[in-house]
Amino acid sequence: TAIAPDEILTEIRVPATARTTAYVKTEQKASGFALAGAAVVIGADGVRVGITGVAAKAYRATGVEQALAGQRTPTAEAIARAAAHAADGVQPLGDIHASPAFRAHLAQVNTRRAIERALSRA
Repeated sequence: TAIAPDEILTEIRVPATARTTAYVKTEQKASGFALAGAAVVIGADGVRVGITGVAAKAYRATGVEQALAGQRTPTAEAIARAAAHAADGVQPLGDIHASPAFRAHLAQVNTRRAIERALSRA
């Protein structure tokens, strides 16, 4: 919108995003190779969770998101129950660094920690 020569701009409104984020990863100690990671974004529209290093490609952990839907300040127990869904629907990879079961476990642990960290920043 153009302002006429005799007009003055008196206010600009920018909606607040009010988002908090966290990323937690587990590395192989000797090499620093990331075995699994969890990225969390918490906003007015809910929780979004992305998992890295567990499956053939990064993925969104929608089971975790659904388990936390509608909870503004979830309890530690609710977070743990939700994080248990971090590897739902994927085939975790196994290699010399970590078995598929261990990567699935890391997805759950890192997801719980990332959610807790993001909430502590809110």
